[in-house]
Amino acid sequence: MNGQPIISVVMPVYNGEQYLKEAIDSILNQTFTDFEFIIINDGSTDRTEDIILSYADERIRYVKNGVNLQIVKSLNKGIELAKGQYIARMDADDISLQIRLEEQVRFMQDHPEIDVCGAWVHTFGDREETWEYPLSHDGIKALLLLNSAFAHPSIMAKRSMFSDFSFSDKYLGAEDYFLWINSIDHKLFSNIPKVLYRYRLHNKQTEKIVQRKSTDNIREEILSKVGCEFSDEELSDFFAISNYQSVSIKKADLLLMKILKTNTEFGYFEQKALEKVLGTRFWILVNQKANRGLKTWLIFHKSTMKKVVAHTFYAHIKLFTKCLIRYSHG
Repeated sequence: MNGQPIISVVMPVYNGEQYLKEAIDSILNQTFTDFEFIIINDGSTDRTEDIILSYADERIRYVKNGVNLQIVKSLNKGIELAKGQYIARMDADDISLQIRLEEQVRFMQDHPEIDVCGAWVHTFGDREETWEYPLSHDGIKALLLLNSAFAHPSIMAKRSMFSDFSFSDKYLGAEDYFLWINSIDHKLFSNIPKVLYRYRLHNKQTEKIVQRKSTDNIREEILSKVGCEFSDEELSDFFAISNYQSVSIKKADLLLMKILKTNTEFGYFEQKALEKVLGTRFWILVNQKANRGLKTWLIFHKSTMKKVVAHTFYAHIKLFTKCLIRYSHG
């Protein structure tokens, strides 16, 4: 390619022969065409190289690592090589919708203050669901207390973002989450309220136990920014709530209210955004316990967190009905 492309798409791949062609095709068939496609073969031993070399598209820049450097070093290498004004991520087992790059570059150009832009995602493979992320910077920042607020391979960012911040291997399997919490106070984030990316769920993804430990460590780091001091038991319960695991409604009520109260004093998060994030997670936890009958309904209505649960009257009736049915069959 000659000149400077608008976008550099960076995609590392390691032994990705099974899904690689579908991923490459989804980028090459984009409606927006002014991009370079940096594909980093990270020491693959399968047919990955043969698949990449079968393409004659001049937008592909093929980079071959002599040894397996793993995801963080490969990503940073690809970003250093990038010439584009914007850098878009892509994973070698996923699919970008055909209008993805067009939608994201238009959004970035219409909102020059934004540094990182994600999108909603539809999963496929092991299960199908739609992941809808907060749109505003404050909402994204608040969600980072519990989880990453982007589907990492769906993001597009200004190249200057990576001049100031880079991926770190401090927390294996959660390098994107760690990057977001490090940069959230210095850069502006947003999400587009459209599904632009298809994210494949399968058992070959990052080892979940290692990833969970890394994610919990990152949560502990951002929790300290709120000013909260938790006992070991409280911290364990907080991790469980973040990971959608079972915690008693009463304990969750006390714990989440403690975070909200502390934040009113320290002001790290925008309070309404934090209430929405924690209220939504509390509501999910309560619904998970509907099978315990009317006891769940009564505990919920006595909770302090009830006042920040922003769900409709119909949703509350639906919860009551589920609890009542369980009670009647008890």
